[in-house]
Amino acid sequence: MVDADGTFPGRPRDGSQPSRGAPGAPVPDLPAPGAPAGEDLPGGLPARIAETPIRTVYSAAAALATVLAIIGVFVVFSGDEPPGPAPEGEPVRRAAQAASSSPGPASSPGPASSQGPAAAPPRAGEPPEPLEPPGTVIPLAALPGTASPVTGTVVDERAGIAYARLGGRWQDGPGRPFTAGLRAGRARPPRTLAASLPLPGTAQERVPGGAAGFRARAVSAVRWALREHYPAGSELVWTASQRPAGGGRGWVLGYRVDYEIDGRRRSSQGALVLLATRRARPAVLLVTVPDTRRALWADIAPLVASVRAL
Repeated sequence: MVDADGTFPGRPRDGSQPSRGAPGAPVPDLPAPGAPAGEDLPGGLPARIAETPIRTVYSAAAALATVLAIIGVFVVFSGDEPPGPAPEGEPVRRAAQAASSSPGPASSPGPASSQGPAAAPPRAGEPPEPLEPPGTVIPLAALPGTASPVTGTVVDERAGIAYARLGGRWQDGPGRPFTAGLRAGRARPPRTLAASLPLPGTAQERVPGGAAGFRARAVSAVRWALREHYPAGSELVWTASQRPAGGGRGWVLGYRVDYEIDGRRRSSQGALVLLATRRARPAVLLVTVPDTRRALWADIAPLVASVRAL
């Protein structure tokens, strides 16, 4: 189509070509609605943060707080590592060192021991207290020699037991505090005895049931015998710990006592039987023979085996 002046529509009348953008020229961004062309958004980064949804902001803040809390816990407790385990046996060594270094009862007071008060030291002239007998059963061994003949039965009505009466060097009459029995030789310590009596002491209650109760009472009777029937300063070694060989409820303890007489070391072999009876207190049979009459050591085991409750 040709205009009235002889030119094509849209073409300049001077014959020049209409201007066009160079090939590949960048296309300018469209301005945001309401903003003048060629001007950037006011505010920059703060404006972009302001456009972020509020839920996203809260989630990021919570995650950051959690991470900081975890880091803080590790920092605070990093130095609270427990000490390594003590070497095996260390508590035992420490207890032994503490006991050996303790100055005795005069040391600084502390909480009461669960094992009860410490035993009082023996008075002048008294033998030391014997240790507890072994917890395992050790049978009473028959000592070498020929046993004396059995001539009858000793019946102790007050104690409530009976046992063999021996002949040979043995004779009746052990003397006080015994209520029946046999003796041989002199009456002063160390004596040769096979004698019985109710359990010494003032307690009238019956022996508590069980082997442990009978053994504890037998130990107390041996301590009494050590004080009353052996020389001062005597030392005791356990040789037997068992139930009564003849049956019944009770306990048997065997022992050896070492002592000094006129500057010479001597010893006695002995055994004690504690037997429950129908009496208020259990019965005790004490058999003791010094080494000056070692031919009678063979009588100890048969006498112990012959004990019966009435």
